[in-house]
Amino acid sequence: GLQIGGGFMRQVRERVGVTRGCTHLIEMMSYIATTAFQTMNPTWEEVALKKPVKEKPHYLDTCVALRGDGEVIRRSWPEFYVKEKSGI
Repeated sequence: GLQIGGGFMRQVRERVGVTRGCTHLIEMMSYIATTAFQTMNPTWEEVALKKPVKEKPHYLDTCVALRGDGEVIRRSWPEFYVKEKSGI
């Protein structure tokens, strides 16, 4: 019955601990939480199509899929699209 959000992994470690679990199980919970969080939210394109954006959304440039020179940004937020970025 944990809620995924701030402090989630701390609560997992408190409940599972070292003697009833292992590093691998605890580490796997972070991937499960990330997957659950991402799949329960609307897709980025659905969000982009709902209303015009006046300022750059905070989640842009936070992962490879949402990088400034990526296809998702070019299609969904063309006003924030950067033609080329170095390093990717």
